[in-house]
Amino acid sequence: MTQALVTLPTVGTALCVSTHPTGTAIWQIRADANDALLGREVFASWEDAKIALTRSLPVLWQSISDKGDLPGLRYENIWIEGGFARRVTAVDGPSFGLSLALALTSRLSDIPVKTEYVAAAAIDATGRVLPVGHLREKVLALRARLAPPITFLVASEQKADAVTSAEGCLRIVGVANIGAACEEVFGDALAKRLLQLGGPDTRPAMLDTLLRIALKGRSQFVDWTPIWRAANVALTHWLNVTPAQMWILEFVRGVAARHQHNAGQIARPSEDMRAKWPRGLWLEILAHLLQQAADSGDPLPEAVIPLAETELQSALRHSLSAELHVAGALGRVEAVTGSPVKALQRQASVSQVHWDTFAWADISRPLSEWLRLSGACDAPHEFEHAERMFEEAKALAAITGYGLAYCELSWARACVMLRLDRGDRPQIILQRLASGAVIDSVRWSAVRWLARSYQLTEQAAEARELIDRLGRELSNAARTSFLLAQLDQEIVTGRTPSTEVLGELRRLQPGVVQHLLRVAPPGSEAQYLARFYPY
Repeated sequence: MTQALVTLPTVGTALCVSTHPTGTAIWQIRADANDALLGREVFASWEDAKIALTRSLPVLWQSISDKGDLPGLRYENIWIEGGFARRVTAVDGPSFGLSLALALTSRLSDIPVKTEYVAAAAIDATGRVLPVGHLREKVLALRARLAPPITFLVASEQKADAVTSAEGCLRIVGVANIGAACEEVFGDALAKRLLQLGGPDTRPAMLDTLLRIALKGRSQFVDWTPIWRAANVALTHWLNVTPAQMWILEFVRGVAARHQHNAGQIARPSEDMRAKWPRGLWLEILAHLLQQAADSGDPLPEAVIPLAETELQSALRHSLSAELHVAGALGRVEAVTGSPVKALQRQASVSQVHWDTFAWADISRPLSEWLRLSGACDAPHEFEHAERMFEEAKALAAITGYGLAYCELSWARACVMLRLDRGDRPQIILQRLASGAVIDSVRWSAVRWLARSYQLTEQAAEARELIDRLGRELSNAARTSFLLAQLDQEIVTGRTPSTEVLGELRRLQPGVVQHLLRVAPPGSEAQYLARFYPY
């Protein structure tokens, strides 16, 4: 007999279903519930959902970490095919992944998930929706225990099986990724919600949140496209935007474009705007202006380097955190505009001050650059110092998350460039990053440097297989690494580097590549670019 759930749509809730030896249970995900113990795979699915949503939502204007507490489960019903069902008190497995992603999207957008939607699918951190077990039992439980209409979201490859089991009683929707699921459940309501929040009363808080994300969100976002879209929607559709608000939105859009594609433009703020900001805020914005100059070329390096030089103390060891951020960003510009040794020394100094002041949350950027540049500049002594700090930081768990991935990549590529004997550790790290790194640029760069390692150890077939893998990928990050790997191969084999490869790199990464080619020694442009390209 069908039993309807008496549940009103509530922000942050979603229906889900799990199968156990004692029956198939229907649950409601909600923050104030605690009807079952959650297992390790449920926790892992929640973390994957937080990462994947930065790739998947059409727009995003809140920090996921602000809404990231794991919800609980409220028991709703249970069904079993024959026999007597027994209440479930512990839940584990990947089946809740898509439901958790929908619940988190609801939290972030303040838009409830309609109770007609139920999902049973696993997810991964890239946003893919994956099959789950016991799908037939889940479909039968929904038919028996929920009142229509019911829309059941499943992985695309399981849609046919679900349709067969539903026998017309449920609407079955197969989705390949979280973005498609959000489109089905929320439609264009996410973008409309952003416009609604752009009114005079809510706009200042919205702008503050977007600015904070742009300034501090590097460790939270894998894909910055939703942030770019949020700023772009506001710039396009908000009415009566002041010049200061316009600059903030353009700044956010530029930062998001840089993180995603090494692109975007940011104008220098006016003197009036700067006068109203605390110095600490201005320094954080200046650090981004410098990184934008390094990666996209807009603003021009010569327009922002003097601003940084006037703000920095002569002795970095007396600098405060925001000043060190500026110094590190200045080193990024120097590294691609003809002063890599100076940049190496600057990143070493910034890393040391962060280390001495226990500012471990800030150390991964300058340390990864110190490691990378020690290899690119053929400075094994510097590498030994940076490596020692890196090993101590890992032992103390001072570097975690994405920062650890960047540092591991920089360490491994420096080992390859310097041809250091570190056993098989560099290849093992590169293999792991190449197969499992969440950040696209890290994953594809690891594939490139693993291929380079194989080339240097005369494993030509393995290197060719990796380069072919890069060639099959469609993203800009993978294509860039593919072209750089082709340069590596031509350099190792002594062939003349292809002008077509250099031309395509210019088109894909005009800021960084143009900087490097402009300062490369004549006749060695390809070698210089392959050595000093930072990603």
